[in-house]
Amino acid sequence: MKKYLEEFLGLCYERLNKGEKEHTDDYLKVDLYQQMIEELADVFNYAFLEYVKLRNLKKLRVKLDKEM
Repeated sequence: MKKYLEEFLGLCYERLNKGEKEHTDDYLKVDLYQQMIEELADVFNYAFLEYVKLRNLKKLRVKLDKEM
């Protein structure tokens, strides 16, 4: 778990640095609340798509188990 946390924090830091270099103070000009709402919607959609993949994998596993 610690390794994954370190990787995640490293990724967050890299993205923050990249954004800072590319967009400087652009965050002051945008509606951060709306941006967060849209990002949360994206995260939800990603989670849903992963759910669909897991359900399909489970169906496949059940099918393979029945064939054996």
